[in-house]
Amino acid sequence: MEQERKEKKKQKEKEKIKKKKEEGKFLTPAQKEQKRRAEMMLEAMKQQGIEIPSKDSVEPRKKVQYGKKKKNQQVEKKTEPPKETGEEL
Repeated sequence: MEQERKEKKKQKEKEKIKKKKEEGKFLTPAQKEQKRRAEMMLEAMKQQGIEIPSKDSVEPRKKVQYGKKKKNQQVEKKTEPPKETGEEL
């Protein structure tokens, strides 16, 4: 009787952990401690008056595009019409 209850409890706990892992919310004790410390540090900074931008307010950086200027200059040279000197024959 007692053993069945213990096994049932263990099984229920394993299912609970499995569900959290699938959702991506399962944290080890070390991860929980790290998260708690980070939140405490963030609160301390806010109390000191340091302004911390949220994830939503930060604009994503634009990707650097190497070599685009040269390609544009080459295209411009090719598409320029021949210069007219003003003389007509």
